[in-house]
Amino acid sequence: GYAVVWYPVLISSDNIDFMKRFRFLFIRWDPRVHWFSLPLLAKNFLVALFPMLVPEENLDLTIVLLLVTLSSYLFLAARFEPWRTRELNWLDWINTGGLCIILLIGSMTVGGDEPSAGASIVLTVIFSMLILVMAIFLCGYAYRRLLEIMNIKKVFSVFVSHHKGGGACCARFLKMALSKRVNGTIF
Repeated sequence: GYAVVWYPVLISSDNIDFMKRFRFLFIRWDPRVHWFSLPLLAKNFLVALFPMLVPEENLDLTIVLLLVTLSSYLFLAARFEPWRTRELNWLDWINTGGLCIILLIGSMTVGGDEPSAGASIVLTVIFSMLILVMAIFLCGYAYRRLLEIMNIKKVFSVFVSHHKGGGACCARFLKMALSKRVNGTIF
């Protein structure tokens, strides 16, 4: 909690030691939601704690507590979109939502009895549909990313880099020489 509370103050004062020490807490989050490591740690802690803390006779209570924890985290993750990239946010939502669905379906057999034939058919259909939907989304996403990669256009034909000082003069000379022989822009 200390690092999260003092983050805005210590970052604005350019405290490099603080950033090196607590980088693991903040590096994955969008800077607007630097505090999101607390809900993630709380979720992970509670998901590990509830099955150990609640007696085995009260499995239904364990499932309810796990569902409340995961649903609360899912709400926060959907509301604030804490990860730095859109894809990581989606992956987090799918992962947490999948855990909630697995808990809900698993709660049907919490008493230890095998589900009836009708319930087995329903569970099979639900799981098959979930797997199909996930496969369709995965294929669609892969196809979209492939199209994005294939449509990347080069902005420059040649990119010339140099070191400070005398390298700048050589780079300018090289750019002038290349501009007579290369079609396209040179950076």
